[in-house]
Amino acid sequence: MTNLSKNAPRRVFTSFFELFPQLLNFFSKSTEKGFGFQRLKLNNRNEQSIPLVDPQKYIFLPTANGLVSLADRRGVEDFARKVLLNNEEGQILLKPIGGVLNDVYLVEAISRRNKKRVLIKRFKDWSGIKWFPLSVWALGAQTFAVLGRSRLEKEIAMSELLRKEGFDVPRVLHVNLSQRLVFMEYIEGEDLSSGLKRIADPRNKGGVMKEFAVITEVGEKLARVHSLEVTLGDTKPENVIVDAAGKVYLLDFEQASTAGDKAWDVAEFLYYSGHFLSPMRAKINAKSIAEAFISGYLKAGG
Repeated sequence: MTNLSKNAPRRVFTSFFELFPQLLNFFSKSTEKGFGFQRLKLNNRNEQSIPLVDPQKYIFLPTANGLVSLADRRGVEDFARKVLLNNEEGQILLKPIGGVLNDVYLVEAISRRNKKRVLIKRFKDWSGIKWFPLSVWALGAQTFAVLGRSRLEKEIAMSELLRKEGFDVPRVLHVNLSQRLVFMEYIEGEDLSSGLKRIADPRNKGGVMKEFAVITEVGEKLARVHSLEVTLGDTKPENVIVDAAGKVYLLDFEQASTAGDKAWDVAEFLYYSGHFLSPMRAKINAKSIAEAFISGYLKAGG
């Protein structure tokens, strides 16, 4: 018998995930119409404007720091000073750390007492030359979310869903919808590509059991994600972070979906894992990696 009390929160949140983009679109259009109407003038001598309220002020997104209004326009420096420095004196450093399809920055707020770091992603629209290779490569196999706003919505909603389901994911700290900015917890650690390179190094014979254990755990986590009828859409090894304590984090959910292709997630992880292997031992290493991943995936019910 299905445990309704256990599944109810998941069903409610899944429904919210499906309706969330529609709600944002509705209120965005309502706001534009409202501001357009507000600029109309009464045909009298005083020509007073009609006062209207921005409806986005009353719609909130859940974050680790509490609810954030869709009308919040807080930028990078303002967030760093108020949240990271607590309005104290300090230095704010902004460092680009990569991102071809998005702008990704590491923000460091340094005060006399401590140093705090956050990750900021600005979701750009994919168009022209940047989008064309992806669309050709995945033609007929995978449909990508292209608009920056759509990808931002997926990132926020899926991060919250997976966090509630007990997965280790970076916390969303703040959202600026107008500038398409997401402020996220910065995870100290290395991505899985480093472990794959150690497996490929012939000098590490027999000394990479830890790396294979991580790959098995990734397989388990992906199977658990799929059991929620969720797919991630971008499962490259670089989107897995292992911190100093060995905790495995999943990240980058801008292509996640509740109606995606599970086989794509599995195939993409295995395909990109092969990019880090040495040509001389690629066949042996690829087999071992695939076996470790699949054993974890099957163990978790995948």
